[in-house]
Amino acid sequence: MALPEIDAPATAAPEHSDHPFAWMESLRPYFAPALGGALFAAALWVLHHELRAYSYHEVTMALRGLPR
Repeated sequence: MALPEIDAPATAAPEHSDHPFAWMESLRPYFAPALGGALFAAALWVLHHELRAYSYHEVTMALRGLPR
């Protein structure tokens, strides 16, 4: 006696199950500019904190004292 074939119900898998980080693909064009901006801001912060011990007048006088 043969058992009748039963088709399994076709359930569509959600799109994101194949690629769990698919949402990151839409952010890719913004990653490099955002990273560049963050590095630029970090450089400005470091310069600000390193140069706060000096006045603008001291820096300009030191630069004028350099040989040309």
